[in-house]
Amino acid sequence: QKETNETPTPAIIQPPGASTLSLPKDKELCLGGNKLNSTYTEVSFEWQSAKNTDNYDLTITNLNTNTSETKFTSIPKMDVILEAGVPYSWFVTSKSNTSSIKTNSTIWKFYLSGNGNTNLAPYPADGLIPKSGSTLSLVDGKATLSWIGQDPDSNNLSYEVYLDTDQSKVSKHEISPIKSTTNLITTPLKSGQIYYWQIKSSDGILSSYTQVYSFRTI
Repeated sequence: QKETNETPTPAIIQPPGASTLSLPKDKELCLGGNKLNSTYTEVSFEWQSAKNTDNYDLTITNLNTNTSETKFTSIPKMDVILEAGVPYSWFVTSKSNTSSIKTNSTIWKFYLSGNGNTNLAPYPADGLIPKSGSTLSLVDGKATLSWIGQDPDSNNLSYEVYLDTDQSKVSKHEISPIKSTTNLITTPLKSGQIYYWQIKSSDGILSSYTQVYSFRTI
């Protein structure tokens, strides 16, 4: 009898799929939830089950403070107590017990209703270009900076851009901002410098700020 020394074909391990988010809805005012008191509300997060996934990490970010919390769950939903009257972003990370690959969902934003809110502050601007820590090539000694501004209840936003080589002056607003009614500015800069910038978004009543970001010019 002839023996074979064939090596068995290893099983193909499928990475976890990306979850599709359901609730709270993207870019909407969240009116639901269990209001615990005047400050906190219990919010229900839900998403679709992802393929090849055993458990999930739910990451929620307070967009006012840019602080995040991540919670573990084995089912595609979770109730989380959050501060009311605050904008948040959230996403879900799918994980598998048989794969080291982790897969993130898209990122959604929502504004958690607070007691007596009649006007909601804009979300802090995101999608900033240049990205923080990147290098920007000047064109004729000028740079174009852009961002994405969003507001849960208004489309009329204006912006103030704090921009300087001194990080402290930017964070303390000790410089005059560049004002804009669009989501980009073109401004003269010097090459070979590290610039710091922060964007204030305003709907005419309330406003929000990004973190202070940086980029290098060449």
